[in-house]
Amino acid sequence: MLEEYKTVLCLEHILLIDPDYPQVRLYQRDPDRNWRSERFVGLEAEVVIPMFNLRLRLLDVYANLEFRPRPTLVDPENPTPKFSI
Repeated sequence: MLEEYKTVLCLEHILLIDPDYPQVRLYQRDPDRNWRSERFVGLEAEVVIPMFNLRLRLLDVYANLEFRPRPTLVDPENPTPKFSI
């Protein structure tokens, strides 16, 4: 779906907001009309889009939400591998 949006010639910005974790990815066209992306992570992050005079704080985007712990491959209580190869 993102690739379809990127084909719309009049689009200059695409902002994808992760529903499960405080992170967003901003896609913007550069002066040569190529897409570049930037990732913003954490509630303290702020997305700035000068064209719209916009400052979007992730703290505001995710206000009043609680996040599930992210799955990990290593148990933080016991970082020793359980299996050996």
